[in-house]
This record gives sequence, C-alpha cells and structure tokens, in this order.
Amino acid sequence: MFRVRVLSKRVATLRRISVGLIASCFFLTSLSTQAKSESEKATPVTVVVKNIRRDQRAIPIDVSGRLHNKTEIRLSFKTGGLTNQVLVDEGEYVTDGQLLARLDLEEVEAAVAQAKAAYEKAKRDVKRVARLNKKNVLSKQKLQDAQTEVTLRKADLNVAKFNQKYSEIRAPAVGYILRREIETNELIQPGQTAFIMAAENAGWVVRAGLIDRDIVRVSLNDRVELFFDAYPGENFDGRITEISPVIDSKSGIFSVEISLDETQVRLFSGMVATAIITPEKRQRLYYVPIESLVDSDIDEARVFLYDRTTKRIEKTPISISFLYQDEVAVSSGLEGHNEVVISGVKRLESGDLVNAVDRQGFPVANAQLQSSAK
Repeated sequence: MFRVRVLSKRVATLRRISVGLIASCFFLTSLSTQAKSESEKATPVTVVVKNIRRDQRAIPIDVSGRLHNKTEIRLSFKTGGLTNQVLVDEGEYVTDGQLLARLDLEEVEAAVAQAKAAYEKAKRDVKRVARLNKKNVLSKQKLQDAQTEVTLRKADLNVAKFNQKYSEIRAPAVGYILRREIETNELIQPGQTAFIMAAENAGWVVRAGLIDRDIVRVSLNDRVELFFDAYPGENFDGRITEISPVIDSKSGIFSVEISLDETQVRLFSGMVATAIITPEKRQRLYYVPIESLVDSDIDEARVFLYDRTTKRIEKTPISISFLYQDEVAVSSGLEGHNEVVISGVKRLESGDLVNAVDRQGFPVANAQLQSSAK
C-alpha cells in the first residue's frame, strides 16, 4: 500500500513537470513568432510609386443616341370618321400643299349644309322681326334676340366649314413621309396621328442621354464628333443645341440634342450614332493611375499615399469623379500629397515601412520629386 502511494506521488510530480515544459514551449514559440512578425514588419516592402498630377482638362464624354430629323411633324385630321383616300406611303417625297389623305366627306358636308340652312333661316327671321318691330308689333328685345341668333348660326357655319377643310390632310412643307399610320376605310378619332413627316433641309439631330455627373459638364454649342455603323471610318461634326433642364423620370437621365453640320451623306431617321462630346468647361482635378485603387466603388475608393519623410504609407479614402483612359480623376482626398503607390496594394497595410521605387526600379529620391498636387 505504501509503495503504491509513493508511485502515485511520483506520477503526479512528473505530470506537473510535463505540463510546465509544454507551457514553456508554447510561450517561447509565441515569443519567437511575435519577434519574427515584428522583424518582418520592420523590413521595408519594395513598392512602385508615382507622382500625383493635378491638371485642368476638357475630358471627352462618350454617349450613344439615335438620329432624327430636326423637324418631325405629326399630321392628323381635326375630325373623326372613315378614311376615304390615303394617297402617299412611307418614304415618299411630297411637295408643299400636296393632298395626302381625305376622310369620307358625306357626314361633314351634311353638317356644313345643316349649318348653312340654319344661318339662312336666322337671316330671314331677323328681317321679319325687324319689319314687325317698325310696326310696334314686336319689341326691340325680340329684334335683338333675332340678331344674336344670326351671329350664332354664322359661327356654327364657320366651324362646320373649318371641319370640312381639315377633313383632309395636306403637306405643310416640302419633305418626306417618315411613317404612315392609317389605311383606307379605317375609322379614326379626331387628332389621331395619320402621318409623321420630316421637312426637307431642316437638318438632322441626335438625341442622347447623359447622367447627372456629365450633364453639368456640357454647354450649348459644345463640339461633338459623331460616328455611324453604316459609314465605318467616317466621322461627322455637330454641336449641342438643346440641353434638358429636367431629368427623365423613367430613364433617370438628362436629354441633350446634338445638331449635325450639313452633310451630303444619305442618312435615315432612327440610325444609331456614337457621339464624343468635347466640353468647353475644363475641370482642375487630381489624376492617379487606375492600378493604385483599393476597395474601389462607383465614386469612392482608397489609395496608399507615400510619405517621403517617414518612408511609410497611409491608406486614404478618395472621391472619384470619372475614369479617363488608364487614369482616375479624383476630386478630393489627395490634398497635400505628392505620391501614390501603384503596385502590390493588395498586400499592404496602412503604416507599413516601404522601399519606394519608380517604374524602372530606381529608388525614389527627393531630388526627383515633381509634384503637381499643390
């Protein structure tokens, strides 16, 4: 029994010693790892940096739109009824005053005849009342009422004749029929579009949409270069002639109208155009390479800025205005800084000590600093 107790005490002692040794090993390993980590952090990481530039540029805006005739006229009948004649088709050339379509005039002419008969009767009535008034048979008020009736019936006749006149459609100018939307013997409503016509020599326009960030950059008469798939390799000149002051609630964009300069090339309404707008307004912004961005979003991102004094980097948020080729235009966040890291940004942390070099691998020297970010 005594021997068993002695052995138990020895086993317990050995266990305590083993636990202590294991804990010591873990502690020493942790210290070694921490020391190694601090040593690695103290070792400068080689990164490529580039000067931040501040420049005032007229940045082109690329946008797509559709071609339209400058003057597109919707033609319709004032009155409703059955179409009796449709004399032109889409694409046809028409002259000023040419008859394009006519309604069945039977009902309209009946209305004119009825109005005319009422007018003639009113005139006869006023003569009769005037004679009786002279004989003091009818009062003066009766005569005035009869005269008013003549005026009303004449107005009705004028309306009927006006409706008769606009029961046919004539071309208001020389031009082309872009669209025909009626057929013979079709019952149409008053004001329903019958034709869409383009006046000749009125010119061509491209209507396009711009987001709010771009609409504030353009002005009337800004020059525009246009391209059409139908004419590869050819460019057309134009200028902005209209800018919508109100956003389209459906598309969420602002509309601009681009008028093309006169051209002899054959164009068609509805053709898709690519437009490159060169704004007159110039913006003074910061520019950094696109590869310097970290955690980028639509209009926000972060970059690592290099401090030559401490030779360390700082992760800083920036506000993006737009992308241009291989650069990013920045409106804020770079004030007072000169250089930005453009390589290895994914493995860096704010506060890291770095060895800064240029794109050729040469160390960055103070004498080489050419900042435009003042």
